[in-house]
Amino acid sequence: MAFAIANKVTTLPTEWVAAARVELADQTADIAAQDMGIAGLRFLRGRLVAKSGIANTEAFSFVIRVDTVVGMTSPEMVYSSSTYTAVTNDVKAIFDFYATSEEGFQFVNFDITNAGTWTFDLILEAA
Repeated sequence: MAFAIANKVTTLPTEWVAAARVELADQTADIAAQDMGIAGLRFLRGRLVAKSGIANTEAFSFVIRVDTVVGMTSPEMVYSSSTYTAVTNDVKAIFDFYATSEEGFQFVNFDITNAGTWTFDLILEAA
């Protein structure tokens, strides 16, 4: 059984040319069903830049879910961040993430847990 599970793991390439790219600026809340424009994508990488509204002791975390349909009827959670707690004098926070999908996807859902009023930019690239 361990052999079968180990062989099912898809390695995540960190160096690749993106087939689809989406850039979203000045976001403040969840981003629902962002269409990447290509069906069957397997790899996702992104950068979130929290750039304003950061206050001392505020907590921030996010979850990435993907699906093949816009309604997210059977989403696959591909990434869950740890919780970041801001400290005094934090003016910007940058989060890079990589994820892989077992099912393939076209739509990306970004759910954020934000105790404050952070404004952030989000870049998504997929292959």
